[in-house]
Amino acid sequence: MSLQVVKYRIQVNANENIAGAIRVDLNSSNFSDWDKIQEDNIYFEDSQGNKLYFWIEKLDKNNQKAIIWVKANIQQGIGYIYMYVGDTSYSNYNSLYDTFPLADDFQQLVDTNKWTVTNNSLIARASEIICKVDLGRPNQAIELDETNRKIYITSYDANGNYVTRVNMDTCEVELETANAPPHPAGIDYAPDRGTLFISSGGSNTPQIYEVNPDTLEKIRSWDMTNEGYNSGALVAYKGNGQIYLFTSNTSTYDFKIGLYQLNDDGTFTKIQEWSHTSLGVAQGLDYYNGELYYLTGSQTTISKVYKLQLNDDGTITATLVATTTNYEPEGLYVSDTGIYIGNGTGVYIVKVLDKGLAIKHDTQNPNQVYSNIKFSPKTAVRSLLAMQLTFHYPGIGLGDMQTGSLVDDSHSGTGITLGNLHATDNCAYGRVGINGTETETNGCIINDLDQYHIIEIKWLNDKVEFYEDDQLKATINSSPSIQLYAGVGVYPYATAPNHEGFFYIKWIAIYTIYDYTYSITKITETQPPSTTPSTKKKGSVWPFVIAGVVLLFLLGGKPKKREPEKST
Repeated sequence: MSLQVVKYRIQVNANENIAGAIRVDLNSSNFSDWDKIQEDNIYFEDSQGNKLYFWIEKLDKNNQKAIIWVKANIQQGIGYIYMYVGDTSYSNYNSLYDTFPLADDFQQLVDTNKWTVTNNSLIARASEIICKVDLGRPNQAIELDETNRKIYITSYDANGNYVTRVNMDTCEVELETANAPPHPAGIDYAPDRGTLFISSGGSNTPQIYEVNPDTLEKIRSWDMTNEGYNSGALVAYKGNGQIYLFTSNTSTYDFKIGLYQLNDDGTFTKIQEWSHTSLGVAQGLDYYNGELYYLTGSQTTISKVYKLQLNDDGTITATLVATTTNYEPEGLYVSDTGIYIGNGTGVYIVKVLDKGLAIKHDTQNPNQVYSNIKFSPKTAVRSLLAMQLTFHYPGIGLGDMQTGSLVDDSHSGTGITLGNLHATDNCAYGRVGINGTETETNGCIINDLDQYHIIEIKWLNDKVEFYEDDQLKATINSSPSIQLYAGVGVYPYATAPNHEGFFYIKWIAIYTIYDYTYSITKITETQPPSTTPSTKKKGSVWPFVIAGVVLLFLLGGKPKKREPEKST
């Protein structure tokens, strides 16, 4: 049985020769097979039947919208490419890397065959914000209840120590009490008890509170003074009333982990203890699926998540499993859906992604990732990115790298930047610089970049256009004429308060801008062959044969034997 495949012809009216990626948008007016299309069952061919590389940027079947880039080779005039839907045999042609001259989703962080990076120690994996919760005080720890869609956050200020319950879908505060221990640095859910365990932290002696998640009232507590290093406590619940208590030396950050059996009368028994030298500033602990996870990080370093193996001899083997950037990470939650980290400002809770790039600030030197090759006018830089705009001087664009900073090139050298260009406001601007003379967009053009958006710069021969989610936001009628590197970066701003913020890039694609239009027509649909016999009766031909022979006999003739044709 053959596959049910639909075929569309895309007529490209090329006003110039095309040898690269062109964009094809599908919608309800030019495409009808939304019930059939999947990311793995389409492919493209040229007029000679050669398979073409393509990349699906977006496929939204519910709203009947798709953005697909196809690598085409079309001479000026009219050319055709063909799209087939319903066959999974050629899904390997769906490739971001093969469709564009330069593109990356940073599966391996920085591929040095494509990119130059100025500070590898400040490059990490991108994250995605799942909630913004501003409690007006520093966040200390987080715990997620994904089943009931709740987030629990601990925090403190001069007036008290708090535990807060937040709706995971609306990110609104549902309930808050001052029933947490001093400097509540750790929190974990005990599924077999239906309660929360919260630990004191910082320089405070270790205390553990058990709290009702519905009322956020304290049920009981354990005073664990003099256990481990007697400070910096974090807690992870193992099960059956057992906890892992993490303590650390507040100056060296060497740490110990003890396994304890807690009794309901407030007493406890130490079962075993392990120790390890410092891995960084302790920020979170969680126990999931038989494994213990540990978070480190600070305002000036990337966030790191380790899997800890507790050995029989009392040592600990630490394996790095995830990195990201955050102003100051506070709190760790691990599940089968991913790794989640809280933020010390008490605002952001993020999920660490398995792709994408995060760039951390450096107060002294530019930190950036830029292309190994240069590009000419008629080039576009397109990316799915997010940045906290109080994170000073993050930007995406192009530059000649004469200033040593891709972002500063548009100010002091030659370059193009879209990003936060001023330390005094929460806004993104566009800027074009030519030999140290800059032109900036008239006011703020983007102010909501803490969530992911498609950001695009189109560098044309006589102007530069800046886009957000395919909406033109501003145009600068000035354009560099020399070749430039492309990439993303952060310019140092030493007096910025705390340098708090983030810069995340899910993917980036750089392509040549061509002049063309296109139209889409559905032409065929191949159906499986029918297996039902035809019911139409066919008449016999023998009466006609016999009648012909009789007629020839009556006329005195007979059929002639056909002689073979002679060759010439």
